[in-house]
Amino acid sequence: MNPKVDSRRKRFAPMLEKSLRNALAYRIHQDFPRLGGERIRQLCADMIIDVFAMESVTARVQEQLRLRPDDDAAAELDMCYIFVASANQRVAGLASRLLANESDGEELARHLATLHEFTPFIPIRTIDTKARLAKRLVADQGWRFS
Repeated sequence: MNPKVDSRRKRFAPMLEKSLRNALAYRIHQDFPRLGGERIRQLCADMIIDVFAMESVTARVQEQLRLRPDDDAAAELDMCYIFVASANQRVAGLASRLLANESDGEELARHLATLHEFTPFIPIRTIDTKARLAKRLVADQGWRFS
């Protein structure tokens, strides 16, 4: 192995161990010691991060709309819709994987039905919405969003 690469990995190892995902996985391990293995705790941490990000993005856009109601916020709303829809799909997918790992048969079907109620599919036209955002960025000659 290249000694330069090895020294870099060694130098950045403490930062990698302190990532938000690993910190959440460690906290989950402390609070729920019987919950699966390390991979399951990391998947739970990924879901927590996505849910927090969805809430943060939604709150920020709502605050922008409250502070500047006359501002044209169509682009911000489009970005919010796209992000929330994709994060929601990631959370549902991760939860499905976890449930499939822990149960099977009728129990799995019941759990997946409950999951579907809590994480509904958000039907938005992402291709059109992304194209509309791209046109707006080109027209504005770059990123103007705060």
